[in-house]
Amino acid sequence: MTRINYEPYKKPQLVEIVNTRLEAAKEGYKGVFPEILSIDSIGFAAAKVSSISGDARRVLDICRRAVELVRPLSKPAKIADVKEVITRMQSSLTALYLGDCSLHERIMLAALVKCVLKSGVMEITWGDVQHQHIIFTPVLAGHGESVKVPSPVELRRVLDSLLATHAILIEDASSGVAGRKPEDERRLMLNLEQAEVQRVLGDMGGNIWKRALGL
Repeated sequence: MTRINYEPYKKPQLVEIVNTRLEAAKEGYKGVFPEILSIDSIGFAAAKVSSISGDARRVLDICRRAVELVRPLSKPAKIADVKEVITRMQSSLTALYLGDCSLHERIMLAALVKCVLKSGVMEITWGDVQHQHIIFTPVLAGHGESVKVPSPVELRRVLDSLLATHAILIEDASSGVAGRKPEDERRLMLNLEQAEVQRVLGDMGGNIWKRALGL
């Protein structure tokens, strides 16, 4: 398997993507196609997304929700409507959950996401996640300063907490070919939307976290 990495889209590219989608929607439409998104609102959504992730799916989702928001009013979506949609999305269940997580729970989620991005597979061994967590600790917890690295026992407690809330799923220990699988070889999988975890953690942690998560 070959993994292809796509660079984040810039604002002009995101604007073009939204406008192309709108042009496609006009095909086959009889009569004058109504204005559903103002030019300024598209630019605002594109600027917001390009500054965080550059994800085309996200800017399209924001614009779609803005249009749905104003549809009962029979008017085009404006910047204020886009702002309201973004505020609602930032108050998602995932955002609320991560807001209640401890620092090391957030670091462990970031470590798992980082391993997924590096390997291109969704299931990561517990040993690899621990290793990445230790690498991330001085970067994300201490902003480059010397901080205490959690012990294996402490890391397991953090994992148990995330397992209890089903934010992470773990492979059955008895799934090994020759009996019980070693603890470090058991595979973990994120049970939250990865893009949303990246976005929320990046927003909460700032540029250091965004760079660590590839944003």
